[in-house]
Amino acid sequence: WTDMLVTVWMLYVVGRVWMGGEYACGTDFLKMMEMGVLYMALRGVLSWVQLSPAYIIYGMLLCGVYEAGLGVWQLVNGTGRHSLYLMTGSFQNPGPYSAYLMMTVVLSMTLSHNGNEEKLSEHLDNDGHEVRSLKSLLPMIRTWLPRVTLLMAIVILPATWSRAALVSVGTVALWLYRQKYWKYRWAVWIGIVVLAMGFYFAKQGSANGRMLTWTASLTAWIHKPWMGVGVGGFRAACADGIAELYRVSPELGLFDFGGVTDFAFNDLLKVLVEQGLVSALLCVVTAVCVMMKLYRLSLPLFYGLLSLFIFSMFSYPFELLPYQIILVLLSAFTVSHADKDEKTIRCKLGRVMLLLALMPIAFFVAKDIQRRHETDKEV
Repeated sequence: WTDMLVTVWMLYVVGRVWMGGEYACGTDFLKMMEMGVLYMALRGVLSWVQLSPAYIIYGMLLCGVYEAGLGVWQLVNGTGRHSLYLMTGSFQNPGPYSAYLMMTVVLSMTLSHNGNEEKLSEHLDNDGHEVRSLKSLLPMIRTWLPRVTLLMAIVILPATWSRAALVSVGTVALWLYRQKYWKYRWAVWIGIVVLAMGFYFAKQGSANGRMLTWTASLTAWIHKPWMGVGVGGFRAACADGIAELYRVSPELGLFDFGGVTDFAFNDLLKVLVEQGLVSALLCVVTAVCVMMKLYRLSLPLFYGLLSLFIFSMFSYPFELLPYQIILVLLSAFTVSHADKDEKTIRCKLGRVMLLLALMPIAFFVAKDIQRRHETDKEV
């Protein structure tokens, strides 16, 4: 079902671009097709290899330790990658950086809550070989890596001032520890309300700017609800929405806080505006299918991806290549675990070989992609 949904979604995007639109953009179309091809390739490879979830989990935790350590180094030496921020990690600003720290906190927290290796071992190799090798060769990593990652990331995370990351971690934590906190639920809920008000007034301009972007985006979407304004057309559509709001209600106080229309600060909203309600439904149903499978396969990865989805409701992680790759990797990995029989594996491997044969075609469009990239940077 997931393969079918992804295929239908990609075909819909191709058809939507072919139909044209008020704001069509070939660069955004190429990026979406890139993720579609990556999903197909990973489906074949992962069906053949059948990795355990532990490799992805501990790989992400190791990267989390690196990112947290890099953040500390940047704070000490003032070597952040943005002139306005001291700490950005490997990213361009603290927002996307906080999303990865958030995911590692959730992964570590879930591992600790669910008994670490006991839960993971249910989903490793059928014969248990990977479990034994993991326990014999990497006992220190298995025991201490989640603890070290949790300690480092949770200390650095508040310094990013990312409300979306803190909301995501708090939501997952409240669910994981619901039985423990229920006794003190009134105090917790009052604390949440106080924190929410504090978050708003601490960065009121940013919150109002998001409200303006969301309102303007929905205003633009209403004119083309089913098919959207066209792939890559969010920026122009959002600007038109702001202009329309100003014509109708020039006294609206949010206009003082509008500055950037590049991002929707809600990834599902961007899909809705650009591709319409049809594509938004495909997006949601595909995500639900992946999450249902991931819940049965690996709880740490399930809650990690869930936290990223929550984060994407207030920010723009899936507009960035690293998080697109993480999403495609986890989706393909999850679905590939259903392919256990030899016939299916041979079929997937055949698809990989076909893709490898088609790869030389990429060189013919490389110059055009580079030209688009340079043009986009200049604009």
